[in-house]
Amino acid sequence: MWFVAALFSLLAATGLLVHYAERSTTFIILLTVGFSWSLGFSYFLFLPFDIEHAMCQACLKIQAGECSCLPSPGIESLESIIPLAYGITMLLAYLMNDLVREFLSSGEFTARGRARDALHSAAYFYIPAVVLGLVLIFYLVFTTGVSFSQVRQIGRGMMNTIGLFILIAFLGYGLVEVPRMLWNKGNTEGQVRYLKFRVATQSEAVQNARRRLEETLELVHATNNQLSQEKGAAPRLQVYMRQLLQRCPASSPAAPIRPASESGTPTAPAATPARPFGGLFGGASASITPAQGSSRSAERPHSPTTRKQLVSLHARLKLAIANERRARSMYELYLRKALRMMALADNNAAATGSARVYRRVLKPAFYRATSVCCMALSGIFIWCEGTILFDDAPFNLNLSPLSLFFRLVGSSGGGFGALVLLYIALLYCALCTYYAMFTMRLCEGTTLYPHGHSDASSLLFNATYACRLGPPLCFNFLKLLHEKDSSGVFRHSAMTTYFTKTAFGTMDQIPLFGNDYFSNYAPLLIVILCGCTYLNLGSTMMGCCSACLPCFAAPAFSFDEDFSDTRIDHGAQIIAREKRALADGVPLGTNLQLLSGATSDGEDASRVRVGAGNSGTTSRWNRLNDDNL
Repeated sequence: MWFVAALFSLLAATGLLVHYAERSTTFIILLTVGFSWSLGFSYFLFLPFDIEHAMCQACLKIQAGECSCLPSPGIESLESIIPLAYGITMLLAYLMNDLVREFLSSGEFTARGRARDALHSAAYFYIPAVVLGLVLIFYLVFTTGVSFSQVRQIGRGMMNTIGLFILIAFLGYGLVEVPRMLWNKGNTEGQVRYLKFRVATQSEAVQNARRRLEETLELVHATNNQLSQEKGAAPRLQVYMRQLLQRCPASSPAAPIRPASESGTPTAPAATPARPFGGLFGGASASITPAQGSSRSAERPHSPTTRKQLVSLHARLKLAIANERRARSMYELYLRKALRMMALADNNAAATGSARVYRRVLKPAFYRATSVCCMALSGIFIWCEGTILFDDAPFNLNLSPLSLFFRLVGSSGGGFGALVLLYIALLYCALCTYYAMFTMRLCEGTTLYPHGHSDASSLLFNATYACRLGPPLCFNFLKLLHEKDSSGVFRHSAMTTYFTKTAFGTMDQIPLFGNDYFSNYAPLLIVILCGCTYLNLGSTMMGCCSACLPCFAAPAFSFDEDFSDTRIDHGAQIIAREKRALADGVPLGTNLQLLSGATSDGEDASRVRVGAGNSGTTSRWNRLNDDNL
């Protein structure tokens, strides 16, 4: 029966690919991402069977005739399968997926060049890491007497530590955000306001993406003109230039979106913005206008076009085209969701009888009740994480409700009921972790977009972290059960799970990680991060980093009734205009215009609200910032 978990992991990975992957994604990328996801999911799907089997063996040692065990023929093969899966996971997570991702995003024009570029990009990280690792290893060998046979264990322990820190970040976010998301789902009016807000912010994203694409197309054509005038240009450069021109869209994107006046009529086009020519072609990164560029070119000749410039321009063009297409698709997606939600809201107001009761009472109550249950589970997990440190001397206390509960449940050998309860606890822990991973909004090329709008680069980036999260998730869950303690889930029995026999499960035997100091005190970071997430300190810190990393600057929305942002009104105007356009048979986004005030003062209002946060006027629970961690 345990092998059914492998089937469920494959089905889950396939469903996620259908939901996220672009239809143009190649089969080999889909296969790589799907295998990485299913491999990462298989760990926590196998673990309940592993724990139930260990419960059964512990019971048989004490009272053989009174144990109700679940038949699991062939489960002993997990002792070989889990270490094999762990080795493949390390290979995918730390090498293969990153190489494939760099290969796809490279601006080189040949497969050989893209492979060389991917290796160079990987070398920038791995060569310094290997050098630092060797320095540390030699230091340990000559100062602490660590044998070379333990070097391999130390290396694995370092990689496991990276996975644990990633798990801490995601789990600390998800344990708070999953209940909050469900609670806000029960606020129907708030959801309508949120979609208006998202339509406005996405219209700004469409504008920015179109402008970047237009700037890139101008650079492509300017480079083509310059290359055609260079008499000594190599024929291979001409071939590369033709490939660049073929990649350009057949028709340029919609005209630049101009702000409209207060009356709603478009204003006159503004002066042509400055284009950053210098940075690409080897000069200073200052922005110059075309007129300035022509006057300077009269003074001194252009530098010859090089292959490196064409490679950089190619990579920029690929990214600009992908971003513009994705921004336009997400704008249409949010707009259609807003139109559907507003139609449902109008129907709710006009509904009578059972339909009105379901839409206005039962459905919100279901979300709120589910949120309360998730709050209780999150509270239990946070308590368990914070009390792991009392496990060792001088306390020797088991304060984990999960450990005590499953110790009671498994006293008779486990069985089907224990397996179901193990799945409920472990799947909720996995849900919180992967919810954070699948919804995080970082820089371009790292974010997943639903409904088939995620490109290969985003899929591979996410698959890399999915591989890294599987083993630490299982390791953390077993720590919550106090598996190796005499007062833990297996009582005084020396039974352990098959996962514990892997390199991850034996971290307490690795030099530098002995005595469980790291694994006992690191979970405290989860408690701290949960508090920061509840108080929305993460969005504040991201705002501080936005000056250096603009991709971290994401607008935040609150479901508080007193929350106001001019982008909500702006989004309502866009929805009304697009609704009329649809009625006239005009495609969505054709007449998109940003009204004045599109870049609202919501951020300034947020700063005022943060400053007055101590007064208690802002509800931390209703805060939503789903654009970053």
